[in-house]
Parts: sequence; structure tokens; C-alpha cells
Amino acid sequence: PSLTNDASYLGLTGSNILVNINDSGIDAGHPDLAGRVLTVDTNFLADPQGHGTHVAASLAGDGTMSSTVTNAPGSVPGARFSGRVPDARLFL
Repeated sequence: PSLTNDASYLGLTGSNILVNINDSGIDAGHPDLAGRVLTVDTNFLADPQGHGTHVAASLAGDGTMSSTVTNAPGSVPGARFSGRVPDARLFL
């Protein structure tokens, strides 16, 4: 079985798209999101709960570091997962 889901969905990448994320914040330093998180309030550039980062990565994570995750129950070790629009920028 394939260990990747990084094929483009309907040819969509999210390029030139800005998506608003209303959640617990986003870990702007996460390698799968780095350089694409924008905000007017730097308090949102941290995510102590992790939920906002999870939502953001499900949508726009590029999958760069997903193969290093070792604590994801149900996931195959070494798998590469990206969001549906991995080129989108995120706004909080």
C-alpha cells in the first residue's frame, strides 16, 4: 500500500489562497506550515492545545515532516501526509 496521500485533489493546491483559521492558535514554527502563517496578533502563533495546528495541517500542511511522526495511533510509521491545499497561506 502507498504511504502517501500527497497527490493533488482535483488539481487544487491552494496557491494564491489565504484561509482564515479560527481556533486555538497555530504553531507557526511547525515545519509543514512554516512561512505560511500570518496574523495581526502574535499571541496566536503558539498553540498550547494543538487543535488549531492539527486543523491547519489537515487543510494546508505540506507533509514535509509527517514521516518523522512516531506517536500517531493508527498511522503507518514513515507515512507522508499532506493537507488538501498544501500551498495555501493561513491567517489567524
